[in-house]
Amino acid sequence: VGYDLTHLLVNNLFSTALGIALVVAALIPVFWVRNLNIVGYIPTVPAVALSAVLVFVGNYWGHRLTHTVPFLWRFHAVHHSIEAMDWVAAGRLHPFDQAFTQAFTVMPLVILGYGGGTFAGVAVFVTLLAIFQHANVRLRFPGIRWVINTGMNANHTGGNEQISKPGRTVNGNIAAIVAHENTAARMIK
Repeated sequence: VGYDLTHLLVNNLFSTALGIALVVAALIPVFWVRNLNIVGYIPTVPAVALSAVLVFVGNYWGHRLTHTVPFLWRFHAVHHSIEAMDWVAAGRLHPFDQAFTQAFTVMPLVILGYGGGTFAGVAVFVTLLAIFQHANVRLRFPGIRWVINTGMNANHTGGNEQISKPGRTVNGNIAAIVAHENTAARMIK
């Protein structure tokens, strides 16, 4: 627990700085789009809903790439090396892995012109949700369990041979936030 708690507290700071650097570097060619302040032309409620959708989609694809690209898997495998699933397991991440996924999560928001308050809200939401998901608490409320991905189990740990290689996931489920991200991705294909 102590090792994972250190990951949770220390890596978050380092990964956030690295994530910002990755976003800035990746957006240099298209940073002019941010100056258009596209989100400024959208009413508040639809802008919040759009930000949620963009966060879910960005986080899903960032996480999916860490499972399917061998170079990225080397960093993401640290997260799957957990021996016991508990709430601090959410923090066992290689800093590059966390920064990469964070960059994918917020990049669309940066391009569209969302402000710092949105990024702070996203950081808090995603962090608390990850802690909740890895705490292995299963929601039994009708409807909610179909929306929020919860109840991770021992199959998430490195001891499971199904996920010991890049591209291998537990039951094909690599949904990071929303329970049916995989279903939605298959529908888009």
